[in-house]
Amino acid sequence: MKKNNLRGSITLVDLGTSQCTTMICAPSVDGNDYRVVGLATVESQGIKKSNIVDLVQASNTIKNSLTAAEDMAGVHIDNVYISISGNHISSQNSSGMVAIIDPSQEITASDRERVLTAAQAISLSADRELLYVTPRFFKVDTSDSVEDPVGMVGLKLEADVHLITCGTANIRNLEKCLKDAELGTLDAPIFAGLAAANSTLTKTEKELGVASLNIGAGSTSFCVYVEGTVIHSGCLPIGAYHITRDIAAAFKISFDQAEKIKVNLSVDDFNELVQRPNESREEYRRRRKQADILDAEKLGLPSFLPPISKDYLYRTVISERLKQIFRVFSQELEAKDLLGQISSGGVVLSGGGALTIGVTEVAMKTLNVPARLGASRLIPGVVSDIDNPRYAVIVGLLEHAISEPSARDAASATFEPHTSGGALSKLSNLWKKIMP
Repeated sequence: MKKNNLRGSITLVDLGTSQCTTMICAPSVDGNDYRVVGLATVESQGIKKSNIVDLVQASNTIKNSLTAAEDMAGVHIDNVYISISGNHISSQNSSGMVAIIDPSQEITASDRERVLTAAQAISLSADRELLYVTPRFFKVDTSDSVEDPVGMVGLKLEADVHLITCGTANIRNLEKCLKDAELGTLDAPIFAGLAAANSTLTKTEKELGVASLNIGAGSTSFCVYVEGTVIHSGCLPIGAYHITRDIAAAFKISFDQAEKIKVNLSVDDFNELVQRPNESREEYRRRRKQADILDAEKLGLPSFLPPISKDYLYRTVISERLKQIFRVFSQELEAKDLLGQISSGGVVLSGGGALTIGVTEVAMKTLNVPARLGASRLIPGVVSDIDNPRYAVIVGLLEHAISEPSARDAASATFEPHTSGGALSKLSNLWKKIMP
């Protein structure tokens, strides 16, 4: 099939530790939304704990994913939105203030850009770069929590912003991988945790106070929202890969066999272990003993594997590692005095690791807050289950691209920090002017 550029199409790449997914979306017939025309997932190579460790393998991973998605869509891709994660991601909040110089003292869009530029003028070490800037709120004289100050009257304007930074080497390596994958035009990478939050959290949850956790294979990205805006974000160096490794070690089986067991273990397996009505204790004991053993043949596992107890597998191996993930996150929140601020909205879980059995129950018990799986909106097209939690990041990348068309139009061959809000995307260029 001959491949042509599809006008107005958007291509998203979620580069993870275990898998790389590419999704190609085209405008719907009425032009009001997008539909999926290509989707492909390949096994990741050259990625560990969300960091690139082999440029050639990582580049081939991206290229293979792109090619497969292009073949499905019948188009050629020359620019992408791509996710980035890893323990090099960090965040901080900053503020800035400017005087209103217009004689009428009416605040203009230019004033808003000036104060945001002032707020993001932080000192960064040579090995770090600004990845993303999002305004939290503005203050006009004594008026707090202003969402949009343009048109208001005042003498001074203040802005509070959330800044996400990343490792310079990590960005450069990602840039090289995309270049080697023969992508001519590159858009700035988007933090995976922010993308997942954008696609799974509701406005009400953000107002109440909520945390989004995207549990990937090698790491867990997170964003915390309080009073409607993001206040803390980052990445934990632990993920679903560690659950699989624990299973392999506990039962002395291969990693691939352990992954197959983890993925296929479901609630139905444990429903079999519940005593049925009118079932005697002895009958229940015999049936439970038989039902508790994993069916190796059903999972396509070697018949010589030792018997594996589902109950032991979950309670002693899986749930313990899940508890550790949430304990590490709890410590992160407690260090920022934020755990009490998400007691209403709780945590919303996404990513492939969120499909692990018992994950919401363990999250609720460990963090003592509500928990739910984060489902993205259902996008029409060639895929029926795009609202699955494992697609949260890539759908979030699409939401970002749709909300910032100017960022797509101004795509350049070098990465620049993004500022949320269409009218504010110009700040990515202003940043380069004010920093040495």
